[in-house]
Amino acid sequence: MRKVKRKRKIIKMIAAAASIAFVIFVALLWHFWDYNKKYTLAVSTDHPLTMIYIDDEKMAMFGDKETKIRIRKGEHTLRLLKEIDELNVYEVEKTFDMPKQTFVIYAALEKRLTPLGKQKRQEKEEREKKRAYEARQQKLLQKRQQAENEKKAALNRAYKLKIQKKRQQKGQKNWNQTFAKDHKGVYRDHKHHLAWYNTHKAQNLLLNYKEAKKMCLELKVGTLTQWVLPNKTELIQSANYQKELGLKKGLTWSSNAIGKGNYFAFATDVIARKSQRSATSNRHQVRCVISAESILEDK
Repeated sequence: MRKVKRKRKIIKMIAAAASIAFVIFVALLWHFWDYNKKYTLAVSTDHPLTMIYIDDEKMAMFGDKETKIRIRKGEHTLRLLKEIDELNVYEVEKTFDMPKQTFVIYAALEKRLTPLGKQKRQEKEEREKKRAYEARQQKLLQKRQQAENEKKAALNRAYKLKIQKKRQQKGQKNWNQTFAKDHKGVYRDHKHHLAWYNTHKAQNLLLNYKEAKKMCLELKVGTLTQWVLPNKTELIQSANYQKELGLKKGLTWSSNAIGKGNYFAFATDVIARKSQRSATSNRHQVRCVISAESILEDK
């Protein structure tokens, strides 16, 4: 009796184990079938001739219409790529769960740089930064140079003003010392620092242009030797003291010649304060003048 019970118990255990094994087998078979089952994914984009990658595996090339791909269920990464050149590509990447989330994907491509393009852009940015730095340094150098030049120019102006002041003081001293002596026939114009040769003989002279110029060049009064014909401006200025110079009505020769042939020169009517063109062969009044600068050179 005991043996029968024992056999029955063993048979029940075997039956239970077989049932469990069958359930496990059926479950595994279902899982394997479901895992290997493929679903259809429709992919479309805004650029034709685009390569489709699923989990970095090249699947197909997208044409003008949507492209259908068979994939297993689960989480996948979709990557669309279209090469433009070695520097630029159109690319987009999306992650999706199949079939929980979608059966249809539309992806708009974005323009991106390839690794080589990124390297080129980085090199370009570095070159631009270098140029900008060099431009800033050059600008600073120019500013420093300009400041130094301005400083030197200011020092030069100050030095020139100092020299000019000394020359003026020396010229004034020489001017005063020169005319401290008695120079007969010389009239001093203190305002314009000019000395005029004015004698009774000079007042009655009427010479042509060549003779007048020669007379002034050869004139010597005391220590004063650098006499010249006055210019138009100096003659017009002398109208304020025409009586002292003994100027009469008529024209007086100026040093302003006309043209290269010396056929004409300007003669000035001091009383009327006007200059006019005159042939160099005409005879007019003559006055000779010497400036303070010439006196300074003599000294």
